Amino acid sequence: MKIVLPAITVILISFSGCVAQPFIKNIQVEEMQKLMNEKIAVIDVRTPQEFTIGSISGAENIDWYDPEFETKVKKYDPGKPIALYCRSGNRSGSAANKLQQMGFSKVYSLNGGINAWKASGMKVTK
Repeated sequence: MKIVLPAITVILISFSGCVAQPFIKNIQVEEMQKLMNEKIAVIDVRTPQEFTIGSISGAENIDWYDPEFETKVKKYDPGKPIALYCRSGNRSGSAANKLQQMGFSKVYSLNGGINAWKASGMKVTK
């Protein structure tokens, strides 16, 4: 019995490293493009007014400042990757932290936001 318990403990600790841990990753424009090619969900966390000026094609607008933000993002599967962006990267970073707290396991945030997207020569939709 004295040998079995430590052996079980070692086995359990070994397998705990195999479980995927939730993460937030700040990404550049190139990686955002790759993720979008994989049909990842993309959320623009800017205000509706900012969204109408121009957005990344295929993005859904869920305003970070909307009191219903959490309720609106719950329609997404927390087990699937999701990418966020804003104007410069600050709000999407805050939103990424919130999604991680809500149980989303793979959250990506675009460094530099839509400003970086446009500066890279990428198109926006209006």
